[in-house]
Amino acid sequence: MDNWIGIRIFVCCAALFCVLYSWSYISPQFRYIWGDCDAIADGLANDVVWGFRGIQKGIACGDRCLSPLWEKSSHLKRMNGRNAPWIAEVLSGNQTPLSVRVASELSEDPQLLRKLVGQVALAKFGKLKDISTLHSTCVDPPKDDLNGDMFDLAAAGIGYTKDKSALPALHAALDQSHANQSWRSWVICRSLANLKDETSIPVLESYLRRPNSAAPGEAMKALQALGSKNAIPLAVDRLAHSLKNHEPDWTSESLISALEETTGQHFGTDAAAWQKWLSTSRKGD
Repeated sequence: MDNWIGIRIFVCCAALFCVLYSWSYISPQFRYIWGDCDAIADGLANDVVWGFRGIQKGIACGDRCLSPLWEKSSHLKRMNGRNAPWIAEVLSGNQTPLSVRVASELSEDPQLLRKLVGQVALAKFGKLKDISTLHSTCVDPPKDDLNGDMFDLAAAGIGYTKDKSALPALHAALDQSHANQSWRSWVICRSLANLKDETSIPVLESYLRRPNSAAPGEAMKALQALGSKNAIPLAVDRLAHSLKNHEPDWTSESLISALEETTGQHFGTDAAAWQKWLSTSRKGD
């Protein structure tokens, strides 16, 4: 009898531990669904795991997020390689007097990471006069950029310029990207779309054919922007391959979102329906 009581106590304690651990893991994400602009700013400044989920809402908040973000991160001095790209996205998402002032101040900072964040935003606003730092960081990243964080920022900024001389570096980085480098792949695909050079088409098509490509949806949209007729067929094939032996994941969801946005069709995870629609539309052409 005593043994059963001990076992029950152990099971209850283990269950309680699992619940508390799961809650500590999940609860911070609620701020990005229901949190106000101040909570979004706090997440972007301090949450190095889930902070990226606050990007879109941070952009929607505009200065209401940027002001507390500026304060919570000690004038963005506590940025690191993890949250700097997210902050750059929020900063460049709204061209307000405050965002321009903050971006201008950061762009003159001696620390390269802070400088790049400011320059990404200024490039997006069309106010960056000297792109040499973006270019050199993209083409020849610093040796201490071990995780590629500064390259990722530079790659994002280059896309807002007309610097096509950086295309070989972007092409090589996308070709060499790994399955866990979703942010880098996403940024590069967006920049290739913005730079609008046909030499990017075979690179993007090759990337979209890869079964482990981390940003297939963005690659498809980039190909569409560049006028590739293979964008949708490759995306449908990639989706079918993803769903053949696996449950839907965020990569297949990004493809579905891109396909639905582009085609106006809504077949969700039904790969067979996408393939049937594609075959029918080809006959119609």
